[in-house]
Amino acid sequence: MNFNRGMKGLLLLALAATTAASASAAPSPRYKIRWLLAHDTTAAFATATDKFAEIVSRETGGEVQVVAVSASDAEPTGRVHQSVAAGKFEMGQAYSHTLGDAEPRFRLFDMPFLFSSDREIFEVFEGAVGEGLLDRLSSTGVRGLGFTYSGGREVLSAPRPVRTPADLKGLKVGAFGNPVLDAWLRGQGATLMAMGPDFPKAGELIKAGTSNADSALWPYWVFYKDGFEKTPGIFPYATELFAAPRVSVIVINETFFASLPKRHQAAVRKAASLAAKAERADTIRRNDEGKRKMESRGLKIATLSAAERAAFRAAAQPVYDRFAASVGLGALKRTPTPQARRSSGDVEGAR
Repeated sequence: MNFNRGMKGLLLLALAATTAASASAAPSPRYKIRWLLAHDTTAAFATATDKFAEIVSRETGGEVQVVAVSASDAEPTGRVHQSVAAGKFEMGQAYSHTLGDAEPRFRLFDMPFLFSSDREIFEVFEGAVGEGLLDRLSSTGVRGLGFTYSGGREVLSAPRPVRTPADLKGLKVGAFGNPVLDAWLRGQGATLMAMGPDFPKAGELIKAGTSNADSALWPYWVFYKDGFEKTPGIFPYATELFAAPRVSVIVINETFFASLPKRHQAAVRKAASLAAKAERADTIRRNDEGKRKMESRGLKIATLSAAERAAFRAAAQPVYDRFAASVGLGALKRTPTPQARRSSGDVEGAR
């Protein structure tokens, strides 16, 4: 009995020594990246954060460590760009419409009915226009590393069917809010009820009578999780407008990035590119799953025909007349054809 106990003790000591040796062999992180998660819901952004952390640790031999920080513990929601630029955090993901406050060309993605598929948008992300947009951020204190799709396709939930521009008249649409969306809805006789970071709670706010909105514009999976599930029956109709995609950008503090060794800078760029693609694919999966679950439970979701989309686009022409120059629409029109972009650019995850 004593012999057995002695052998067991020796084995435990050997295991402890092996574990300690392995731990001492692993390099200590030399650079710490605090990644700000400052948008609800964080699940839309965690895919990119986790994938980036995994890849950058592997590529740098553990010398770069990533720590996710929730907005509830730090900065207000929606201030990712300002917080990263100020050096309060090293990285984060900022929505393109908030970046539009610092660089108006990011409002390109807010232009109504400019894109008709995920693939078309991803071609822009990976092409010359996308690269040019990311480069423009360097003057604002951050470096753009890649486009993510934290929301993607949006669906309009409303008290009545919406199949034509005229159907929008009189609606009070709850959404995050931006100048382009406001101009478009006003032009159709609707009203934007800007909810900012509270937009995922649209159904709850409307049900409680604390919002004047009667409809909402949100990504499929957010509508399913935060609207359809939590407030069933509030929105009896839904239309896949896909008026504008919900786009975000992975950003890093410019000064911090410049302080990294060249090999780590390359690792950060590689990790961000792969993380962005993983997040975009995950967003499409989430949206498809949300749509499928809602339809299986009886919600009829209308999808616009090509002719119906063309009618919406024509009705939005005043918005293009007003914003085309400031968002750099001309640069988009000068890019190669979609077929040419597909042959030279990576649009992995698109459909």
